[in-house]
Amino acid sequence: MERYKKNILVKGIGEEGQKKLLRSKVAVVGIGGLGSAVSLYLSAAGIGELILVDNDTVDLNNLQRQILYDENSIGLPKTQAAKNRLKSLNSGIKIIPMNLSWKDAAAKLINAKTDIIVDCVDNMETKFDLNDFAILSNTPLVHSGVVSMQGQITTIIPGKTGCLRCLFPDKIPDNTSSDIFGILGPVAGNMGALQAIEVIKHITGAGKCLSNMILFIDYAENNFKTIKYEKNTDCSCSRVNIHKRGSSK
Repeated sequence: MERYKKNILVKGIGEEGQKKLLRSKVAVVGIGGLGSAVSLYLSAAGIGELILVDNDTVDLNNLQRQILYDENSIGLPKTQAAKNRLKSLNSGIKIIPMNLSWKDAAAKLINAKTDIIVDCVDNMETKFDLNDFAILSNTPLVHSGVVSMQGQITTIIPGKTGCLRCLFPDKIPDNTSSDIFGILGPVAGNMGALQAIEVIKHITGAGKCLSNMILFIDYAENNFKTIKYEKNTDCSCSRVNIHKRGSSK
């Protein structure tokens, strides 16, 4: 436990909380700007098993914000390059790369019985697919999205909180894409760090998660706004028969 003594000293974590982290299994879907920061911090924190889902390869323009990679990673599958980097950071954890699209990885994740999923994808269609998977499989989900100098984050607990469709009942057009407005690298990194914090809080019970509330951050204007939301009784998440889950904690 010497490696994690600074974690253990944090109020609400302690040795028992650290043991929960070491026994946990987390899936990070999308290993880009958000996923880089999430994966690095969760690996450093001692998450026992980290599943990395992405079917992309490292490109030169990724290096502006995707801090898992370097110039030697260009052309490699992101999941393999990420595994190499994360194992060099913490050889004591298990890294499972899934060089697959989300749709192909979904069936494998049902069998993997992860404790929590982290949404680090960059398009709204897949974010809603992840949301629906989380609800149907009764798997907590930490959602985030970034564009330009703005970000948002919330934690969804199936059966207890509202979901992404409660928040955004109308389809959101992808005209907020980073291909149009760009992304400042540190903004993606900061939001990814917040996602890692949410994961650690959920697993250990330390602190209060952003459940039934969404945090919007505008870094350009230094504006931080938290908005509460409720489960929409007309939403599909209110009608789903939640599968029972065991706990690996």
